[in-house]
Amino acid sequence: MRTSPPAGFRSAPTRWARRVDAAFTTFVARGGDPGADASPRPWAEARRELLAPAVHGALALLVVAATATHRDTIFRGRRLLDWPISVPLISQGGDLRKWVCLVGFFGGIAVLCWAWVRICRAVRRGGVRPAVVIAIFGVWCLPLLAAPPLLGRDAYSYNANGELIARGLDPNHNSPAALGDSDPYDAVHPAWRHTRSPYGPLALRIGAVAVALAGHRMNPSVIAMRLAAVAGVVLMALALPSLARRLGHDPGDALALAALNPLIMLNIVGGTHNDGIMLGLLVAGLAVGLSGRRVTGIVLCGLATGVKLPAAGGVLLLGWEWAGRDVPVRRRLLPVAGAGAIGLGTLALTTWFSGLSWAWVAALGIPSRANGFMAPVNALGYLLGSFSGIDTDTAIGVTRALGLLATIGAGVLLFWRSAALGGVRALGIALAVFAILGTTLFPWYLTWCVVLLAAAGPRALRGPLIGVSIGMCFLVTPVGGVILDNFAGAAKVGMALLTVALDVGVAWAITRACSPAQPRPARVPVAVAAEGDAA
Repeated sequence: MRTSPPAGFRSAPTRWARRVDAAFTTFVARGGDPGADASPRPWAEARRELLAPAVHGALALLVVAATATHRDTIFRGRRLLDWPISVPLISQGGDLRKWVCLVGFFGGIAVLCWAWVRICRAVRRGGVRPAVVIAIFGVWCLPLLAAPPLLGRDAYSYNANGELIARGLDPNHNSPAALGDSDPYDAVHPAWRHTRSPYGPLALRIGAVAVALAGHRMNPSVIAMRLAAVAGVVLMALALPSLARRLGHDPGDALALAALNPLIMLNIVGGTHNDGIMLGLLVAGLAVGLSGRRVTGIVLCGLATGVKLPAAGGVLLLGWEWAGRDVPVRRRLLPVAGAGAIGLGTLALTTWFSGLSWAWVAALGIPSRANGFMAPVNALGYLLGSFSGIDTDTAIGVTRALGLLATIGAGVLLFWRSAALGGVRALGIALAVFAILGTTLFPWYLTWCVVLLAAAGPRALRGPLIGVSIGMCFLVTPVGGVILDNFAGAAKVGMALLTVALDVGVAWAITRACSPAQPRPARVPVAVAAEGDAA
C-alpha cells in the first residue's frame, strides 16, 4: 500500500520550482542583468508602444536615403559622379525634383526625430531589454547602407587618403591634390583638396584597407568605410549597457539615447564618419577599464586615440580612476603617468604598424580653417569685429584664444571634481566643452559627449541632450554646408547672435550637469502626513 508523502515534503518542490521560475522570469525581464531593477510593465505592452515609432523611424530613413540619391544633393564638382544605387523619378535632375527631394530629406529627418523621442519615452517606462534597442538600430541602419554619404563629403576625403597610401604617399604629408586630375580628387570638398589629413594612423589605415578591398573603386570603398563606421557603433552599443549599469543608470535608456540618436544615425552611419570607430573603441575601453581590467581598457582607448585625438581623455580618465576613490591628487599622478605611457605606447605601435608618421599631430589644426558660425568662438569673434571696428580675423583670433583658455580651465576643473561628478560624466562634459569651444564645430563632434552623458549624465540633462541632438540635425544642408554660414550683412549678424544664444542655453545645461546628483526625497503618504500634523 502506497502512502502519500507529508504535506510539507510534497509542497517543498513546488515552492522551489515557483522560486526558480520567478527568478528566471525576473532575469529575463531585467535583460540578463541580475543587478537591475525588474520593470513591472509587461513586455507585450512595451512592444505595442515601440512598434509604431520603430516602423516610422525606418520609413523616415528610407525616405532620407531615397531623396539623397538625387544627383544635385550628392556633391558638385567638375565631374558629375552618380551614386550606383538610385531611385527612378527621384535621381534625375531638375529644379522641381530637387526641391521635392529637399523637402522629403528634411521631412524624413523630422519624422526620425519624432520617432526617436517616442522610443526614448517607451524605453524609459521600462520593460525593454537592451537587445531590443540594438535590433531597432539594426533595422534603421538598413536603408542607410545603400545611401550616398549624407550631410557631408568627408567619406570621399577618407577615400582620397586611402588612394594616397596605396600610391606610397603619406596623407599626413600630402594632400589629395597629389592624386592629380582624377575622380577621387574631384569628390573631395574644395576646402580640403589641398590640405593634409588630421586623422590618426588607425583611421588612415582602415581607409586604405577599404580602398584595397573595393578594388580602388570609389563608391564601393565608401560603402566599405561605412560598414567600418557601423561596426564601431555596434561595438559602442554592445559596451554601453555594461558601462551604464556600472554607473547606476538604466542600460536600455542609455542605449536608446545614444545608439538611436539622430546624430549617430545621420552623421555617423549615414555620413560615414570615422567618429563611429573612435566611439566604439572609447566606450569599450571605458567599460572594460572600469570593470577592473585597466590595462586592456587603456589599450582600447589608445587605439581610439589612433582614430581621433579626443579619445585620449579616456586614457587619462582610466589612469585617474586607477588609484581608487577618495584618494589625494598626489597619489593619482603616478597612475595617470602610467596610463599615459601605456596609451602612448599603444599609439606608437599603431603608428609603426600603419607605416605612417606622427605628422598628423601637426595637422590637427587644419579643420580650424573652416570659419563656421556653428562654432561659438567664431560667431563671437565676428560680433566683436562688427560692433567694435576691430578686424574680423583679429577678433576671431582673440575669441579663439579665450575659448582655448576656457577649455583648458574647464578640463582641469572637471577632473578635479570627478570624484563628486563621476569620472565618465566628467569626461562627457569635458568633451562637450572641447567640442563647443573649439575652433570648428560640426554636428558629429557632439556625438563624443552625447554617448558618454547618455550612460552617466543626470536625469536633468536628458531634455537638453534630446533638444541639442534634434536641433543639430537641421543646421547642415544635404551636401554638408552649414546653414548658419549662408547669410550676409545684417542677417549674418543675426545668425551670429542666434548661435551665441543657443550656446548660452547649452552652457546652462552643462552647468546643471556639473551639479552633483541629489537623492530624491521620499514621498510621504497623505494619511501618514495628516496623522503627523494632527499630532
